[in-house]
Amino acid sequence: MAPSSTWVRNMDIRKSKDALRKEALATRRLLSSAVCDALSARIAEKLFETKLFQEAKTILLYADIRNEVRTEAIRQEAVKRGKKTAFPKVLPDGIRFFLTTGPEDFTKGTFGISEPDPARCTALTGKEEDLLILVPGLLFTKDGARLGYGGGYYDRFLKGAHQAPTVALAYESQLVSSLPEE
Repeated sequence: MAPSSTWVRNMDIRKSKDALRKEALATRRLLSSAVCDALSARIAEKLFETKLFQEAKTILLYADIRNEVRTEAIRQEAVKRGKKTAFPKVLPDGIRFFLTTGPEDFTKGTFGISEPDPARCTALTGKEEDLLILVPGLLFTKDGARLGYGGGYYDRFLKGAHQAPTVALAYESQLVSSLPEE
């Protein structure tokens, strides 16, 4: 029995996504640390000027890896402005965000990424208001499509985020006109 056309289409999309991931990672690897720092500072300044950042009471960040847009300056500015900050921890059923106060709240977690230590941090309940979610990723479109690393953690989390504003922190090289979608 031949595979269904939907199955074949989904396999083609997955192969396209995998190829795009490899290309995006290779492009980002070419950026020096100094360039990432400079671009991240500019991105952070633009974020600070937005109404979304200014009005948010809690900022959901990510621990940057592999030349992603740096988030430490954003965390520091949020704290300076009296905002709460939360970072994700990978759990068996997805990611969950925990409020953090500083570097001492983190441990090496899943995939070698710094994660909040649940013994030191308070988990968000999901009922918080005035959230701003900053998302990582490899590629983004201007209309909000995102290509992540392939685990689906953020995709599942964002489906249940109850309309909280979401901002993708990205370098210009990460913006594309379209992405394959399943």
